Amino acid sequence: MDVLSYMKAEILQAAKAKEEKEWNDEENEIIIQFFKENEAMWNHNIPSYKDRNLREYNYQNLSEMLPSRSHDEIKKQWHVLKAIFSRELKREEGSKVSGRGTDSVYNLQWKLFNEMMFVKGSDNVDPSITSMTDPFSAIQPSKRLKAEKAREMEEMKISFYREAITCLKAPLPSLSVEHCSKAANDEISLYVKSVEGTLRKFSPRQLVFAKKRINV
Repeated sequence: MDVLSYMKAEILQAAKAKEEKEWNDEENEIIIQFFKENEAMWNHNIPSYKDRNLREYNYQNLSEMLPSRSHDEIKKQWHVLKAIFSRELKREEGSKVSGRGTDSVYNLQWKLFNEMMFVKGSDNVDPSITSMTDPFSAIQPSKRLKAEKAREMEEMKISFYREAITCLKAPLPSLSVEHCSKAANDEISLYVKSVEGTLRKFSPRQLVFAKKRINV
């Protein structure tokens, strides 16, 4: 009996945790409004989108508006919202194919659809719909998210590589023999050794890619 009671408590706790993690309309509206006011976070067609520091700064500000949500949770939810909008947009446009009556036009069910209209025409949403909904459209945002994470990881490695090269190329102050032992253990030397150790873990492909992306 005690075991069953324990299991019941665990199940209820898990259900409560899941319920707390569900995104509500208010949270979704906060995200949508914030992205609408900060075009550099989503519009690939403007130069400021390439400013990763600006994008991360905006995400930090958004996280402060949603203290119960992590940085990654907010990013994932934005991709979910875009995926839903893309699906609904395709259904609506697909139902307007020439030759169909007005009765067959798709009746939108998602109440946040109009609020998401500002992303229509961006690189994330294809506005030119000529057929019915692609059955694989729901998984495309997930693949895109994985690709973005992989690209960000590569960019971080390149940034680290660039910093390492800068450190290694910097002229070292001339030291007398009696100071060599001390200099080998100072903060800069230890940092350079740490960088060197990390660079040695790069795969050949990553090193080739890095050398193409950096001016050494």
